[in-house]
Amino acid sequence: MKMIKKITMALSMLLAYSQMNAQGITYGFQTSANIAVQSPIGDIYNNDDFKAGFNVGVFGNYNFNKAFGLQTELNYMQNGSQTEIVKNSYNYISVPVLVSYNLLQKANENWRINLYVGPYVSFLLNAERKYSDNETSNMDLVDNTNITELGVVYGFSVKHPIQNHYVVLNLRFGLGLTPYDVENSDPKNKHIGIGIGYEF
Repeated sequence: MKMIKKITMALSMLLAYSQMNAQGITYGFQTSANIAVQSPIGDIYNNDDFKAGFNVGVFGNYNFNKAFGLQTELNYMQNGSQTEIVKNSYNYISVPVLVSYNLLQKANENWRINLYVGPYVSFLLNAERKYSDNETSNMDLVDNTNITELGVVYGFSVKHPIQNHYVVLNLRFGLGLTPYDVENSDPKNKHIGIGIGYEF
């Protein structure tokens, strides 16, 4: 019940944002392939084995002018880690709020290359550990996982115009700033995603 309330709140945030200016806002949907890992923030090379996953969601974008914009998203996100023995899967509803800057506002009014950065809040849907030996029972990790997570997203996107709409290609990085594990505050969720979307 609490999770339903949190998801409803996230949807309400997206709706409220979209009502700020109905004429200046665009909408779209997106999906991406993600590579996720769980390790301390400063741990760059000594990471756990990567886990493949995906992200799918919707977004609303408001352009203040040709240079700056604000984008809010509602995404289903797969995070976790994987070794030869176990696969840890953590699935979230994630709500980023991103400030974007268009590098081509003077050179080209059609194509757009945007840099973006902003915070996100994620709400845990489920968490599970699976063993590769097919003999050990799977383990539910929800009780050992923090329900909410705060982090930051940054990256860039390329928008190609199709009539009055855009095809969007993006590369982004996500870094959890709060621990996902209740008992261990060191490891954080991290991911890199390559995606495609459509803005209309």
